[in-house]
Amino acid sequence: MIKRITALLLSLIIVFSATVSVNAYTVNSIQYLMTDEIKTVTTAQVLKVVSVIKKTLNVLAGKGPGYESNMAVELNEGKALELCTYIRDNSGLDIEALCESFSLDTTLLEKTYTLTSTDTTAIRNSLHNLRRKCDEDGNSAMSVIIYFLENYLTVIKKIDIYTVPFGDDGTTRVGILITRMDGTTENIPVDIYFSPEGRAYGKDGNGILGLGFECSVYDLVIYATVNCWMRNFGFCFFYDWFCYTTPFFDYVTRRFKFEYDGKEWMIQAWKGNYVAANGCEIGIYNREKGSFGTYYNCYDGLMNMSFNLKYGDETVLEAEGEHWWLNGFKLSTTLYKPSAMELDFTVELLDEEMAECFAESVNNHYKHDTSCIVDGKTVSVSW
Repeated sequence: MIKRITALLLSLIIVFSATVSVNAYTVNSIQYLMTDEIKTVTTAQVLKVVSVIKKTLNVLAGKGPGYESNMAVELNEGKALELCTYIRDNSGLDIEALCESFSLDTTLLEKTYTLTSTDTTAIRNSLHNLRRKCDEDGNSAMSVIIYFLENYLTVIKKIDIYTVPFGDDGTTRVGILITRMDGTTENIPVDIYFSPEGRAYGKDGNGILGLGFECSVYDLVIYATVNCWMRNFGFCFFYDWFCYTTPFFDYVTRRFKFEYDGKEWMIQAWKGNYVAANGCEIGIYNREKGSFGTYYNCYDGLMNMSFNLKYGDETVLEAEGEHWWLNGFKLSTTLYKPSAMELDFTVELLDEEMAECFAESVNNHYKHDTSCIVDGKTVSVSW
């Protein structure tokens, strides 16, 4: 029951985190009706819309349309800037511009402290001691909240994002230098690492910043790790349904359901557009026989899988490996209509009996647009 409730909450987060439509996207969507290709909405286009929203809110708050934030964010020279520049030049996703557009409005706090001669160092020290006590008590959630307040209430004037060497193999790690109103600074190591080959990842296989995704920068491909946090929350129909209600996801999906070894199984495939990327997914799920509703648990093992996503003669994306949710999302300046892309994928099932059950589900799918070949316990699907 807890997982079902969490699944619903995650669905709501998905829809509320992406409900602001972008005008440029709407224009492209109209073009989409006449062609199988559209240009990706660029970061610059998105930031123009964000700027208008900010100026409107400033006017409503009595600050005036020309009001600017009193906090600066800068991406310094180094590996991070190099890789972000490569992504910008090849996909239109400008991470540097997104970083520089980030701001926390502390103007009122700063004016209040100046007028009252408040010692912000004393505030920070007090909150730091409280945070340390929370850490000692094992209350990590409260510690994070206090840490945010510790930095916000002491007024951050500038954030510098930089990279430093990590180990002897050429790996670098991201760090943040915070400069506060009182002139004090703090270096914060960040859970983002860059390999010499341009792979961006986080520690312990949990993805960048623990978000569950890594990135092969020079391939412009984002993908989920095996141990991503989403594995704990299963899958239900509402995830797809809510994504359909946003302007940033446009994909098609096929669910292949069958019974095997006393359980209900579902292998689901997706292909289409994910914000500024063309991509696909293959997920494996199961649940107890006779379960009610659309909720499935993520498969707690691993299976050998592979996929090849094509647009005409062009290979958009391909991957292989042991996973329960093999996927890839390739950043691009052009998005392809989901129905115009062809997805071929393979799954090596647990045994031949399971392969036959899966193949039967593929062949009997009501859309009649998928086919498969069985080779022992491996099933190859074309869609």
